[in-house]
Order: sequence, then structure tokens, then C-alpha cells
Amino acid sequence: MIFLLLSKLNKLNKLSKPNKLFHMYLLAFESSCDDTSIALLQDEALICMKTHTQIEHIATEGVVPETAARLHANHVFELLEEVLKI
Repeated sequence: MIFLLLSKLNKLNKLSKPNKLFHMYLLAFESSCDDTSIALLQDEALICMKTHTQIEHIATEGVVPETAARLHANHVFELLEEVLKI
């Protein structure tokens, strides 16, 4: 869905200003119960994506919501720094 939106916006942008090329950047955040991911896209191309998987839940043999939330918060800024270093 996001790729379709980027594609349409890019085409509109090129039609409205044919002499200038504008790039659209998208910084995407995603988290599941035990993964945190951040991706950077330029137009329709993936520039960088980093994911942290929480292995700490192996000891409890399941995801503990309070632990998962704390780990998401602890790792999201590290991932953001890694993605933006590109």
C-alpha cells in the first residue's frame, strides 16, 4: 500500500514540475510482540532496514508484555541511529 502511494505521489510530482526532480523519503516504524523494525525508503526503493528481535523471551517460553514494551523502547533509538547513518 505504501509503495503504491509513493509511486502515485512521485508521478504527480514529476508531472507538476517536469524540470525538477523531487525525492520522497519515508521513515517507517514497525513493531510486533517481539520485533522492532525501522526502514528508510527513497521514492519506491528501500535504502536501509534494521530489525531487532527480542531473544530475551526464550527464558520465559513466551512474550511477557511488560518486558517486550521495555525492550522496544530500549532498542528503537539504536535502530533509528543505525538507519540514519546511511
